[in-house]
Amino acid sequence: MNHSPCIERRKLVGLRPTKGPLPLSTSKQALKAGEGRPFVDCAIQKSCLRAFVQYGLQVACFLAIIKAFQHESTRAHVKILVLASQKGGAGKTTLAAHIAVAAELAGAGPAVLIDTDPQGSLSAWWNSRAVDTPALSAAKLAELRAKLEALAEAGFKLAVIDTPPAITEAIRDVVKLADLVLIPTRPSPHDLRAVGSTVDIAQETARPFAFAVTQAKSNARLTVQAVAALSAHGAVAPAIVHDRVDYAASMVDGRTVGEADAKSRSADEINQLLAFVHERMNVKQQTKKKETV
Repeated sequence: MNHSPCIERRKLVGLRPTKGPLPLSTSKQALKAGEGRPFVDCAIQKSCLRAFVQYGLQVACFLAIIKAFQHESTRAHVKILVLASQKGGAGKTTLAAHIAVAAELAGAGPAVLIDTDPQGSLSAWWNSRAVDTPALSAAKLAELRAKLEALAEAGFKLAVIDTPPAITEAIRDVVKLADLVLIPTRPSPHDLRAVGSTVDIAQETARPFAFAVTQAKSNARLTVQAVAALSAHGAVAPAIVHDRVDYAASMVDGRTVGEADAKSRSADEINQLLAFVHERMNVKQQTKKKETV
């Protein structure tokens, strides 16, 4: 039997053949053209088709395998940003809210906030908002993976997870899910000493991480020293989040600095931080694209 790199064009429902061959690497164009749901990718198609031919798998089983792969591939479309820090008061909740709102305003949504901190500060802020975007999803740490899969299927593009100020096995499990771990750090000796445990978790779970300097004083030498110290351990966001009243003032009534005054210096900082986060979260994807060219 001659195994051609092409198979007959078929709709997955009923596997009814239509005209012409369908390459195994069929992409999104088939969906747009109404040719039925294409198989996932070349490697998966070959494996599934080979099993189907050699072992006589029933059509229902074959379709179930394809559906499982397609379900798993859907999960990759949601980017997961985890904000983690052992120190309380470093600005995790503030950054989570501001990054999610900035993503929505920039058209990078829909975004969803997930509050895993028992204090519920992020949820309290969201409940005081006049609008429903970004969305808020309640999830216990034990059910977080399933929740993220459901959110991906619902079409969300960015999930921003706020975590409690502690280093536990539960936090480790959250970090494992991250496309990027953002570590807010105040430019103080105590905060700089505390980042090590968070960095250790990110490295042990092989997740990319970066630092964001928060609550910095303008023109303070300590801020420069903090950036230099952190850069020895990992990437540092070039956007320094300064200690300004408008961050707290805007969040009193459920807003962010970008919603209160889009032209403010604080709003510009958040937009720059969002651009940095977006770039870091897509580094691996961009590298793979270059390698395939």
